[in-house]
Amino acid sequence: MMKYILTFLLTFFVTPLLIAEERSILATVDDTPITYKDIEYRKRILGLSNNLHNLSPEAMAMMEGNILQQLINEAVIAHEAKRLKISVPPEELRKAEEHIMEEFQVTPDRIVSFLKAHQIPEPIFRAQIESDLLWAKVINNKIRPYVVASQRDIMAQLNTITTPHTRISLKELRMDFSDKISKQRAYQALNQFREMFSGCVDFESRASKLQPVGTATSLTESMENLQPSLRSLVMSLPISYPSHIIEGYNSAKIVVVCNRDNYHHQTRTDAENAVQEQRAMQKAGLYLAKLRKKAYIRFYD
Repeated sequence: MMKYILTFLLTFFVTPLLIAEERSILATVDDTPITYKDIEYRKRILGLSNNLHNLSPEAMAMMEGNILQQLINEAVIAHEAKRLKISVPPEELRKAEEHIMEEFQVTPDRIVSFLKAHQIPEPIFRAQIESDLLWAKVINNKIRPYVVASQRDIMAQLNTITTPHTRISLKELRMDFSDKISKQRAYQALNQFREMFSGCVDFESRASKLQPVGTATSLTESMENLQPSLRSLVMSLPISYPSHIIEGYNSAKIVVVCNRDNYHHQTRTDAENAVQEQRAMQKAGLYLAKLRKKAYIRFYD
């Protein structure tokens, strides 16, 4: 009798739970499941830097399909990295995460709260970063050492019209919101600074006279190395003219362009590196395609 009772319980209670769990799975890559929740988290990550609210149903469906394929790639890459005994040290992963968060003006101590506010678990966010780092290490281990740039390709690269590079000098004044500095006070101080601004020479000395006192920093860098949001701002900002107030996560700032130097230059080494990079990326695509063919990928309706 007890045997029949157990059979009944397994049939009517456990089996529906297993079916429900299976239905939440979109695909498996060998023994790695990819679920609807994985797609949803990745959409939230994309939403940090993109407006997804205005997407049509067709565009949203296409994006979700692309996300699924990317997650499949990441599972394949993780398996290959494990086979090659390649891993990402925690310190390297932490620095990569902090570098990405600079794009959103989020300091290291605020990363967890920032992600929580957007309903993104930090392990999920880190997993995507780790996958990118693992793939770079796999490429460096299995592909780059065997890529050779021919003399013909190097000469062709040298003869191309190179894109002009710009080295830019910036100054920035940032106010961090706190119990002592409200958002309103920070805006008032930054607007006051804009009104009395007279040039880059005395930027720091004038900034130190503000109440409350902000953080003044200087930067000289190639334009292409700047964060995308900052690059788009300073490309058209007149020299020695303070920008509008830029609000970030718990802070606000203004930026001033002090100098721009344009230069066109490509050495033979630059050309060789560019060709090798192109060849490496081509081979990386083929390598990933082969890994996908070897993996057992199953899709669920």
